Amino acid sequence: MKLKMLSALTGFLLFNLSFPISAATIYLEPSKNNVLVNELFTLDLKASGLKTAASPSLSIYDLDLAFDPTLLDFKNITFGDQLDLFGLGSFQSTRTPSFGLINIFELSFDLAEDLDNLQLGEFNIAQFTFTAIGTGSSDLLLSVNALGDSSGQPISADIVNSSINISPSAVPLPGTLSLMISGLIGIFLLRFKNNLLN
Repeated sequence: MKLKMLSALTGFLLFNLSFPISAATIYLEPSKNNVLVNELFTLDLKASGLKTAASPSLSIYDLDLAFDPTLLDFKNITFGDQLDLFGLGSFQSTRTPSFGLINIFELSFDLAEDLDNLQLGEFNIAQFTFTAIGTGSSDLLLSVNALGDSSGQPISADIVNSSINISPSAVPLPGTLSLMISGLIGIFLLRFKNNLLN
């Protein structure tokens, strides 16, 4: 009986240890969840769960963002500064390999010890700008191709996706007061005309 329990416990531990423990969370945060057609909005791509001024720090990433291209029009991207702490630059790449998909890649040129000692535990990786072009709801879906720490080791991550709801633009209607004034002027002119004819 003890042998069976020991064997089951060993199997359980081996099974669970074969999967990496999550070290980070990569998530999307729209400036608004509800927008109107033709409205511009931003979408922050963020990292959290890393340690401030300690290892692991993020040194390289390769991420894909999928969205509905019939509802959203991608305008531009602004990269964050936590992979370029001293303004040395980093290798940054933005591609659109297919309709409704954006791939972003960044490789830091900072030293490993600088990233480990100075990078924040939570920060903006990048900010996307979109224009809403149709009505409906678009899922915003992330996928991770690669995440690496300052020593080149892979970082595992939890992904938190988002969505955006788009409503038709409001059509400006004449105010009630102006309609009422127009009606009163019309009645006054009609009575004035009738009084002239009598």
